[in-house]
Amino acid sequence: QHSPTLIPPLGKGARVLDACAAPGGKTIALLETQPNLLIDALELNPSRIDRLKENLRTYHQANIILGNALQTTEWWDRQSYDAIIVDAPCSATGLIQKKPEVKLIQSANNIAKLQITQRKILESLWPLLKKGGVMLYSTCSVLVEENEDVILPFIKTNNATLCPSSTAPQGYKTHLPDRHHSG
Repeated sequence: QHSPTLIPPLGKGARVLDACAAPGGKTIALLETQPNLLIDALELNPSRIDRLKENLRTYHQANIILGNALQTTEWWDRQSYDAIIVDAPCSATGLIQKKPEVKLIQSANNIAKLQITQRKILESLWPLLKKGGVMLYSTCSVLVEENEDVILPFIKTNNATLCPSSTAPQGYKTHLPDRHHSG
């Protein structure tokens, strides 16, 4: 719920893409603070669409799209976004308190594959962002390989700028699991 608070005020009718949107918490959190936005909630997994629809049923500003962030030509309407939220598929190492099986199912090989997917998603969605727009990248991983090692080369390659905030003076921050942050 914290990540959408990092999107600056955008103004009435601004377009936002919430990639990897299910179950809809990020979309709802953003619309609660900025109700005049128009949000495309993109979800790849058909089995998660019903839950997304249910959770967003009272948020008429949200347009639910079943689609793949890596195949934008199949769903994008060619209208640029003012902001894009990328809650990337990840190892879930930040959720070990809730999901201890993560320690058993993750491997270095899987982390490397996830990192490739994360980079591809960023590269695929970047052209959809308006000049001067904001792209927010988040994971539920505490690993540098899925965070700084993904975002910093992307920024350099795409001539992007990190946006510092009071909670993330470097432009990025990792919350380690504790009694206040379970992931």
